[in-house]
Amino acid sequence: MWDSKLLLTILITGLLCSCNPVKRIVDFNEDRIDVTFFDNIVKDADSIMIFKTHFREQYVENKNGVLEFSVLNDAARNRAFKYLNVEGDNQDIYLIRFVNQSVERFIYFSVKYGTFPDKKKGYITHCKGFGPAYYGVSDTNLKVINFYKALRVAKDGTVSFKSGKNPKPVFILSKPFDVNKKATIKITQIMFGEYNKFAGRRPVVMTVSDVFKDMRYLPFDYVKTLKHP
Repeated sequence: MWDSKLLLTILITGLLCSCNPVKRIVDFNEDRIDVTFFDNIVKDADSIMIFKTHFREQYVENKNGVLEFSVLNDAARNRAFKYLNVEGDNQDIYLIRFVNQSVERFIYFSVKYGTFPDKKKGYITHCKGFGPAYYGVSDTNLKVINFYKALRVAKDGTVSFKSGKNPKPVFILSKPFDVNKKATIKITQIMFGEYNKFAGRRPVVMTVSDVFKDMRYLPFDYVKTLKHP
């Protein structure tokens, strides 16, 4: 019998932190995210607000005093073992909000970075690839984001629609986001409404606090706003 929390961990980290294997390093960084990045998806937004959450590989101490690798969100940094540095992979996960007078639209996508030794016996970070990406809209109460179309993030810095097989997620917020403020968007639950191998055709709801210790919600902090020329 699967342990329920282990099952939730597999599901949620599969969505948030997985990237397809890549054979070469991708020339990508956050500065590449500009207005043209989204031209294939949305062209009529008055502005584009970028929110981000960050995961990194760190050591944590288990109940027996043994250090184990774990992927931690920055909001759970107090769980990390602070006296042993880890030069591991890290993941930026973006929530993009398109602002105008009509429906609230969002894009979710993730970028994985690896840390590699350089010629000067130090370390350098490069993008290794992109994980799941989706397009969706919020409900009228601004508390649920329903992602219903799969996207592809290309190496040339563009995003386009694709036919996706993965269950598309629904993000449930702790409270409605304020359309007039640059406040953190707090995700408390993620639901898969489509077919999935764990529950068949029944929806699966994952509560963040059940998966990540010491976290009541997954925070997407405001980064910047892009304006059309």
